[in-house]
Formats: sequence, structure tokens, C-alpha cells
Amino acid sequence: MKTEYQTIGELFCGPGGSGLGASMSKIKIGNKEIGMRHVWATDYDKDSCETYKKNIEQYQQDMGINEPINVIHDDINNIDLSETGPLSSVNGLIFGFPC
Repeated sequence: MKTEYQTIGELFCGPGGSGLGASMSKIKIGNKEIGMRHVWATDYDKDSCETYKKNIEQYQQDMGINEPINVIHDDINNIDLSETGPLSSVNGLIFGFPC
């Protein structure tokens, strides 16, 4: 059964625990399997961003998804959240609680 992927973005991603859990989850509807594919993530901590990128991209590559994730290391207040900003449109949103 081939998996269809919905796109997700993540705010305050940390090292990727919530994101990895979301990536590993799938739902079957009829004869379809639906999973989640990360498109972008943000966090204030540089080390968390680097760890997140390694963990999530590696997992997605293992699943046959070879698209890079835009991981933005910056304060959320400085990120352009407009339609023309770096965060593309996604089907869903995951977020952690800012520390």
C-alpha cells in the first residue's frame, strides 16, 4: 500500500520528539494510507535546529521522502509569517511549548 503524505510545519520544534512521533504515525482510510511529511520547522535554539534537521530528514529519507526540510533558527518574532515569507503553506501544524 502506497502512503499519501500530508504536509506539516512545526513551531518551537526542539530536537524533534513531537515531529518524529508525527512522522511515524499513519492512518488507514479505506485502501489509502496517509502519513505526514515535514516541510518546515522553527526554533530559537541552534543545537535543537541542527538535531531536528538530522533526525527528521534521516527518518524521512529512510521512508523514501528525499525532500529537504526548511529549519529556521531564529526568534519567532523575527520570522516573516506572511504568504511570501519562508514558511510555505502546509496541511497541518505541530508546536511545542516555548521554553
